[in-house]
Amino acid sequence: GRLGCGRATPYDAEMAALARGLKEVLRDLPATVNDVHVFADNQAALTSILAAGSGPAQMLSVAACATIRPWLQQSSMHRLHMHWVPGHRGVYWNGVVDKDAGRAAAEPSEEVSFALARQQVTAQTYTAWRADMAKPGYKGRSNMLHHSQFDRCKHTAANWFLKRAGRDSTYFARLVRFTSGHFPHGAFRERFEFEGNRRCWCGGCAVESRDHIWFDCELWIRKHRPPDEEIERRRRGDHRRNALDLDWRESPVNIDDVAEFLQLNPAAATFQWLELVDRAYADRDEGTGETVNTFKADMHTKVRKRAYERWTQAHPTR
Repeated sequence: GRLGCGRATPYDAEMAALARGLKEVLRDLPATVNDVHVFADNQAALTSILAAGSGPAQMLSVAACATIRPWLQQSSMHRLHMHWVPGHRGVYWNGVVDKDAGRAAAEPSEEVSFALARQQVTAQTYTAWRADMAKPGYKGRSNMLHHSQFDRCKHTAANWFLKRAGRDSTYFARLVRFTSGHFPHGAFRERFEFEGNRRCWCGGCAVESRDHIWFDCELWIRKHRPPDEEIERRRRGDHRRNALDLDWRESPVNIDDVAEFLQLNPAAATFQWLELVDRAYADRDEGTGETVNTFKADMHTKVRKRAYERWTQAHPTR
């Protein structure tokens, strides 16, 4: 028969399934069978289905005990075995049931609720999104993020970009531009033949590239950069943990590190910074010495970085 549970949670559903499963198994169980095995992936439900104490789904525990007790009392040979199987891995019939349930859910229905329609549209959108992101032409060759990083993109409040930068449109734009490579910098100007300066303000790069900013430029605060001794150890190959532990440049870029880098360096990857460097280099090339523009450029980079380093030395993290 049916089991009325009122408003149910996933735990209640697991308990109801276990109680109903025991009832159906014992209904026509041959007398020659002495062992009954129960498999479940919900450990809490599995341990409480026969513990008829106070708590949630108490009625289902009582019903399961009432079902199994007469069978256990019939013979001392009767045994009930409870198996916790995380994710149902290795259980053949669970895979069969999952496939049947998936096919049943995919069958078209004459009546479609608004919630089901919205769920189907969302699932189709995610499928198309992942298929597109697997194509290098869609993702772009300049995208610095690993493919798995885009699994964080959700349409709900769990969206990483919305949680991290949703309240600041300017920062959001910087984050997207920097990761995609479409932010104002020297290499971008050179690629599209735009006018303007292409040099980095550090003076060590004729054409400023994103790799130079992320890996090499000493103007910016870079917490994501390993210590010098660690980089040297990897270069030499000392105590190599695995074949991939060679160069920190080859390791996947973490999107959280990118977000932190842009927050620590408000001027990086902005149009204002590129225009300021243009004016500062124009003043320097004219031989006018230190000007307001060169002073501002240094304040945004060298002075800011030194102040940050002094602060971190005075307030070391444990």
